[in-house]
Amino acid sequence: MKYRLPAGKSVKVLTLIAFLIPLLLLIWFYTIDLLFLGISVTIPLFAVFAVVYAYTPREVVLENDKVVIKRMFGKVTIPYSKIKEISYLEKLSWKSIRLFGSGGLFGWFGLFHVPGIGEVWVYVRRRNDFVLIKADKKYLISPENPKKFITELKEKLR
Repeated sequence: MKYRLPAGKSVKVLTLIAFLIPLLLLIWFYTIDLLFLGISVTIPLFAVFAVVYAYTPREVVLENDKVVIKRMFGKVTIPYSKIKEISYLEKLSWKSIRLFGSGGLFGWFGLFHVPGIGEVWVYVRRRNDFVLIKADKKYLISPENPKKFITELKEKLR
């Protein structure tokens, strides 16, 4: 079964702002006759956006023997044999520390330290309705229907 990872309003707003800033910079550089400088500043920013977009989690798939978090480039797999615990979390304290990854551009994903959980690999695109999977590592995801996802995952684990 496939579960999308829908983007919440905050992700959409943060991503829009992140795109508008370089565009406004480019326009500003153009108006002061420094277009070349503007282009040389904005092209690397858009290259970073492209890389982040490529690693944005798109969907979670429950296969016969594993959970797969799909991205444009690569995937993350969690074998059922490694899963120890699954839980639903409505909200989190967002006083977490990003150790590596994206902190809002196209979503939150990468390695984070979350109070009450510890180090966790995060693959979310909204700020509520999470599924915490404790396996060899901890994973936090935000599938479109988290309670149905948990029910189906528990059935697969039997």
